[in-house]
Formats: sequence, structure tokens, C-alpha cells
Amino acid sequence: MNIKTLQTLLIDGDGVLWEADDPMPGLVNFFDVLERSGIAWALLTNNATRTTEAYVEKLRSFGVTARLDQIFTSGNVTAHYLRDLTPPAQSIYVIGQPDLKTTLQQAGFTLFDGEEEPEPVDAVVAGIDRAFTYAKLRVAMRLIRNGAVYIATNPDTTFPTPQGLVPGAGSVIAAVTAAAGREPVWMGKPEPTMYQVAMKHFGADLSTTAILGDRMETDILGGQRLGMGTILVLSGITSREDLAASDIRPDYIFEGIAALADELEKVRA
Repeated sequence: MNIKTLQTLLIDGDGVLWEADDPMPGLVNFFDVLERSGIAWALLTNNATRTTEAYVEKLRSFGVTARLDQIFTSGNVTAHYLRDLTPPAQSIYVIGQPDLKTTLQQAGFTLFDGEEEPEPVDAVVAGIDRAFTYAKLRVAMRLIRNGAVYIATNPDTTFPTPQGLVPGAGSVIAAVTAAAGREPVWMGKPEPTMYQVAMKHFGADLSTTAILGDRMETDILGGQRLGMGTILVLSGITSREDLAASDIRPDYIFEGIAALADELEKVRA
């Protein structure tokens, strides 16, 4: 992949565009450069704890204008997947934060989320849940073992905060998987579903599409598996030491989005 011919950029959020509620240096200029360069973009985040509306508002608070159809979370990609099942799923037991439940409710699904076991459901969706309990684990395990489709939002076992790493969705999902004795269908990166849903929406071609991320084992690995270009920034999880020790080799490496914006302006002037 050559960034001179880049037409579509799929962008991770945490560690790339922001850290917690703080924008990365050069954020507004980065998006201005994308617009001037004619590069279409979409946000791809494994985080299912916020709705697409919340991400549009987050970017707006940083001075960046985004449309709802440019936001792809593991939550709304889960909704796409469940609607495309044959037959489509209708009832879901959810382990997750409120915004994941809102996303699935807005998509028309009947939701259950308590500590009491409901009637058999079509699917169990598991993500990060800051109120996760043994009782919820028991309900999810029983429903999955009784035949429910098992969906997991994303495999990130941790995510960065200003105070350091904290447990992510993958940590909760690991418990459900162990109890259920079945592997889930993964929605988030590095699995292909999220990339494919976004590319289909934009009519993008693999040869002119790249993923921009900070995680080697999710963002970059997922892009490489599909055959798209890969751009790593070192402003998030991955350090130069991690990069040197990894077998994964991104096409491009930058300190952050400010450096990427400078390179795009230089090569596409």
C-alpha cells in the first residue's frame, strides 16, 4: 500500500485520535488534511460502551465534524451481524454497558440483561460490563449451552486510561467463554466483520484502503489478514520495544497523527 494512492482510511479511536477525553496533538489539522487530500474516513472502534451519536459528539467537542454513518463500533456492527443471520435474531441476552444495550434496542431487538435467566433467547452478546457478576456469568453460560448464538464485541483484554491499563471487554468475555465451553463469534478487530461492514458502506477497494491504529494484535493484524494497508502510530498501546519484538510489520509507522498528516501533505501536494 502506498499512501500516495490512499482513498479510504479506517481509523481507530483510543490511543490514535484521543486518550480518554483529551484529543491527540494535531487532531483537527489531521482531519483537515484528509479532507484536502480527498481521503474518505471512518472511525472503527472496538469500544461498545458508547453509541454512534456519542462518538459524533466526542469528535465535535474536539472540533471535528463527523456523520453517524462514519462511526462503526463493535456494538453497531453486532447489530448488523445479528440482523443478517438466517433467521435474523430477535431476542438477546446482553452483558454490557448501557450504550451497547441502547444500540441494540434502537436496532429493534428484544433485550434481557438481568441476573435472572430469561426464556431461551436467539443470541447472547458479551462485552465490557462494569457491573459484571457471577449471576450474569451463570445466565450467559446456561443460555449459550442451550443453543443461543454467542457474540463477543471485541477481544481487547485491556484499554489505556490516564491512570494506566484497566480490564477490557476481552477479560469479561474470557470468563463467559470458559464457562460456556464455546468460542464466540467476534465482532471487533482483528476479526474481519467490522472492516468489511465499513468498506461495504464506502464502496472501498482493498488496494486503496488502510487501517490506522495503535494496536499490533488488533488494528494492524486485522488489516493485514484482509490484505489492506496498515499504518501504526506509537501514541497508544504499542511502543518501539513492542514493535521490535513483534513479527507483525505495518506498512507505515508514525509517532502520531500529526506526523502522519505532515507526511500526507508532503507526498500528496
